[in-house]
Amino acid sequence: MILTIFSFFFVIGVLVFFHEMGHFLAAKSVGVRVEKFYLGFNFFGLGLKIMYKGTEYGIGLFPLGGYVKLAGIIDESLDTECTGAPDEFKSKNMFQKIWIMSAGVIMNFLLAILIFTHLTYHNGIDD
Repeated sequence: MILTIFSFFFVIGVLVFFHEMGHFLAAKSVGVRVEKFYLGFNFFGLGLKIMYKGTEYGIGLFPLGGYVKLAGIIDESLDTECTGAPDEFKSKNMFQKIWIMSAGVIMNFLLAILIFTHLTYHNGIDD
């Protein structure tokens, strides 16, 4: 029972990590400042966190998700203003915004290809 629960959270964690890493890498590739990168949800500020090169990296206590907070995406509960600086999401063109938003799904797709390729290589295909 404990192993099943641990395995569930581990698999969800891997999927969430790759998904959020897609958004993170896409944002960095077009020059958007990433303010936060979290695995899990950080309720009440109780999770682990570190600052590195202007980005807060953390692991939240509720492990069923994650998020990437980009500069220039207005969240009424967190942001008070958006300046339109060149490193904000808001200042990017439509194609760059689409790239950032779709990169999570693209990373999940690439992860699926990697997993199935690995399984096929090690287990083969039944004839």
